[in-house]
Amino acid sequence: MSLWSNLHFRKAATRLMSLIRVERLSEEGKLRVSKPLWLAWLGEQMPTLKEV
Repeated sequence: MSLWSNLHFRKAATRLMSLIRVERLSEEGKLRVSKPLWLAWLGEQMPTLKEV
Protein backbone atom coordinates (compact mmCIF):
# COMPACT_ATOMS: atom_id res chain seq x y z
CA MET A 1 0.00 0.00 0.00
CA SER A 2 1.27 3.49 -0.83
CA LEU A 3 -0.05 6.83 0.40
CA TRP A 4 0.29 10.37 -0.96
CA SER A 5 -1.06 13.16 1.26
CA ASN A 6 -1.87 16.86 0.87
CA LEU A 7 -2.69 16.62 -2.82
CA HIS A 8 -5.33 18.83 -4.43
CA PHE A 9 -7.25 19.22 -7.65
CA ARG A 10 -5.81 21.70 -10.13
CA LYS A 11 -8.93 23.89 -10.09
CA ALA A 12 -9.59 23.49 -6.35
CA ALA A 13 -6.31 24.13 -4.55
CA THR A 14 -8.01 24.43 -1.16
CA ARG A 15 -9.68 21.01 -1.40
CA LEU A 16 -7.03 18.62 -0.04
CA MET A 17 -7.10 14.89 -0.63
CA SER A 18 -5.03 11.80 0.05
CA LEU A 19 -4.42 9.14 -2.58
CA ILE A 20 -3.94 5.47 -1.70
CA ARG A 21 -2.68 2.72 -4.02
CA VAL A 22 -3.45 -0.86 -2.93
CA GLU A 23 -1.71 -3.82 -4.57
CA ARG A 24 -2.42 -7.44 -3.68
CA LEU A 25 0.62 -9.69 -3.39
CA SER A 26 1.00 -13.46 -3.46
CA GLU A 27 2.64 -15.30 -0.56
CA GLU A 28 5.93 -15.06 -2.47
CA GLY A 29 5.60 -11.26 -2.66
CA LYS A 30 4.71 -11.16 -6.35
CA LEU A 31 1.74 -9.18 -7.73
CA ARG A 32 -1.50 -11.22 -7.81
CA VAL A 33 -3.67 -8.68 -9.60
CA SER A 34 -2.30 -6.81 -12.60
CA LYS A 35 -4.08 -3.53 -11.80
CA PRO A 36 -3.77 -1.73 -8.46
CA LEU A 37 -6.79 -0.35 -6.63
CA TRP A 38 -6.69 3.46 -6.35
CA LEU A 39 -8.63 5.16 -3.54
CA ALA A 40 -9.01 8.88 -2.82
CA TRP A 41 -9.86 10.30 0.59
CA LEU A 42 -11.60 13.68 0.69
CA GLY A 43 -12.39 14.71 4.21
CA GLU A 44 -11.30 16.24 7.46
CA GLN A 45 -9.09 13.46 8.80
CA MET A 46 -8.19 10.27 7.01
CA PRO A 47 -8.29 7.05 9.05
CA THR A 48 -5.05 5.12 9.47
CA LEU A 49 -3.99 2.84 6.61
CA LYS A 50 -4.65 -0.15 8.87
CA GLU A 51 -8.27 0.97 9.26
CA VAL A 52 -8.64 1.54 5.51
